[in-house]
Amino acid sequence: MSRRFGFVSNVVIDEQKYYMKSMKLATIEKRGLEKVIEIYKENIQTTCDTIRYCKNNGIKFYRMGDLFPFHTHKILSGFNYLEHFDNEIYELGQLAKFTNTRLSIHSSPFCVLSSVNTETVKRAVVEIKHHADFMNKMELPPSNRAVVHVGGAEGGKEAAKKRFVYTFNNLSPETQSRIVLENDDKIHSFKDVEDIHKLTGVPIVLDIFHLRCYNPEKIDEVEALARACTTWKNGEMPEIHYSSQEPEKVKGSHSATLNFEELALFLKKVAHLSFDVMLETKGTNQVAERVVREFEND
Repeated sequence: MSRRFGFVSNVVIDEQKYYMKSMKLATIEKRGLEKVIEIYKENIQTTCDTIRYCKNNGIKFYRMGDLFPFHTHKILSGFNYLEHFDNEIYELGQLAKFTNTRLSIHSSPFCVLSSVNTETVKRAVVEIKHHADFMNKMELPPSNRAVVHVGGAEGGKEAAKKRFVYTFNNLSPETQSRIVLENDDKIHSFKDVEDIHKLTGVPIVLDIFHLRCYNPEKIDEVEALARACTTWKNGEMPEIHYSSQEPEKVKGSHSATLNFEELALFLKKVAHLSFDVMLETKGTNQVAERVVREFEND
């Protein structure tokens, strides 16, 4: 059994904060490319600082925030940020490899490969290609990937799944190799993404909380996890997402922290399986530190 734990985006340590800077479109229009380059450079440095934080605290998995806001917008169509920051991005990748930190990206909610709107699909393909190019520029191992959802279900779930398969199969192999597919909590169940996997080979990221919220096939979560793990090939470590229900809120509301007793029971049930866990909470780096202390060597 092998296992690593990770967290999402920003770091807060007492009064010190490492966070991705964003900007408004009006800022780009007013201050131009110089401001864009400044923000991008700071975000690359912040990501480097976060990876060092992970190394110092035994955390080996990290989901990056949006380092390059508006990078796919037409206002920046003439700016190749990957080329401009070629050395910095390569060094970021070397730092991740040197510290043995697995990196991931989560696509935006607007990245919908299954949309009936051709323009939405085109934008989604551009976003996914940028994620893949960024990962490749860092020269990261294959298990460093971008997570996507199937999306909506206009015209019915089966039609949406077919559209996803069609779009995915028309991506370049380099882009396909950086994508993983996650089940959601309302529309596309684990079985739905498993159906897509069988037609595309895309690995599955099982979100345990989503499975508990939406599992119409009533698949046991240990069985679902075992099946998800088999979708990862060539020695890649499977990735899962884990979070807890916020008490006294509607079903599907993520808790700001974790139910540690519940996590302990889950890890005991799946002790025979190897996977990396992305913890999805608000106090993510503090939660990850505690989880590493309590569970990583179980």
